[in-house]
Amino acid sequence: GSGCVAAGLVGLLAMFLYKRLPTGKIFVITEYAIMFIGAALFKNGAAKLLEHGFNFDITSLAPISLTFLGDKGENMVSHFINTMLGLESRFSLAKLALLAAYIGFVYYFVFSKSRRIKQI
Repeated sequence: GSGCVAAGLVGLLAMFLYKRLPTGKIFVITEYAIMFIGAALFKNGAAKLLEHGFNFDITSLAPISLTFLGDKGENMVSHFINTMLGLESRFSLAKLALLAAYIGFVYYFVFSKSRRIKQI
């Protein structure tokens, strides 16, 4: 039903974007998207490991209430934002620090080094 229509629209949009954007820009956008998804997965995994393995809720460290997002399974939009960007209704500065640490690590060791190698 509606999922099939949405997938078709996303496919058409992707087709038109691929025709208009240079291939190099598409790869750069994909690299950054993968980096942000990896940061979200790292943050979610680290938070679950600390919560279940060490009985420590990382959300208690400087909590930031993002109630407009709702819970992870509540609706499709909040689930998408949590999965892709790592933002959730029970957010904290500690979770933001995990996201920033992952992005900084990947950017420094992957993107900046590969850019420096190309310049040589």
